[in-house]
Amino acid sequence: SPQGSRGPEPQGPAALRGPGGPGALRDPPTPPPEVLEGLLRQRFGPLPQPAAIARLRRGPAGAYEPTGDPAEALERRQAANAKERERIRNLNSGFSQLRTLVPLVPRDRRPSKADILRAAAQYIHLLQGVLQDTGGCQVGTPKLTPTREHPCWGCIVGTPKLTPTPLKYILTVGLGGTLTAHA
Repeated sequence: SPQGSRGPEPQGPAALRGPGGPGALRDPPTPPPEVLEGLLRQRFGPLPQPAAIARLRRGPAGAYEPTGDPAEALERRQAANAKERERIRNLNSGFSQLRTLVPLVPRDRRPSKADILRAAAQYIHLLQGVLQDTGGCQVGTPKLTPTREHPCWGCIVGTPKLTPTPLKYILTVGLGGTLTAHA
């Protein structure tokens, strides 16, 4: 073969290999949308079309017919979508705040919402144990679950005559995220 010739052009998967050697792939050119739509129709048949957003009512012949203005329906849908985005934003903001308040959230990776809720529940259980071990809010109070009738309820609602017991616990996180309170 002549020195300048490299042989026949590669076909099939070999045609996608670039100058980086075997295994190096380059992206094939993307056809324009009109051509791509035609190719997809040839291969897969009719393509799905966006559905109109409209309320339907049953007509006299039994067929369903759209009611109202499609522009109004679109406006309602956009308003509902905006409300849902705001709701999700508020929910995510609440999880972010909870993540900063709970010391048991895994720090080695970004915690999922389930991780945050699990850590919050574990932290609440630990704090309940600390309250039971110290007798609640008053020194010398027997170990009771706080109720509206029990004086410890004042700590929650802010009754000024009660003073909380100072906590003398150190919280440590062990292997597997287990939390331990040390006196």
